[in-house]
This record gives sequence, C-alpha cells and structure tokens, in this order.
Amino acid sequence: QPDILTEVWPGVADIYYKLEKEGKIVKVGDVLSDGGVDAWLIPDYLAAAHPELKTLDGILANPKLVGGKFNNCPVGWGCRTSNDNLIK
Repeated sequence: QPDILTEVWPGVADIYYKLEKEGKIVKVGDVLSDGGVDAWLIPDYLAAAHPELKTLDGILANPKLVGGKFNNCPVGWGCRTSNDNLIK
C-alpha cells in the first residue's frame, strides 16, 4: 500500500532528496513544474492605501496598519516552521 504525497516543497524538506536517492520515494509527476510562490502577501487595497506596506520593513514599522495580524501556514507545514522562526 503506497503512501501518496500529492505535493512537496523540497526547498524546505532536505530529507526529500535523500529519500529519493535511496529509492524510498518515487517521483511520478511535476506538480510545481512551472514554479511556485512562497510569499508573504497583503491585499491590493491595503497596498494601494498604504504603499509603505509593500516591504517587510514598512510592515514592521507600521504593525497597526495590518491590524497586528499574521495569517500563518497550517500547523505541520514546513512554511509554518519557517514563518514562525522569521516572525521572531
């Protein structure tokens, strides 16, 4: 019975390459063959009203303009760990 992983972002999962080399993982397709975006985003209306928020430095200098909120990745995702560490 195979375990199927429909998507993996190997950039945050070095173990992926090791397991693939050992033959423990078999790649059957390129889900993200055109690339993928891992980014922090703000809504267009907020960027239009407050252009200073288009940079991380601008957000950090004006946390009230974004409500002091950060919608993070789900628990257990690699981006959650990365974001949690970057937020600090």
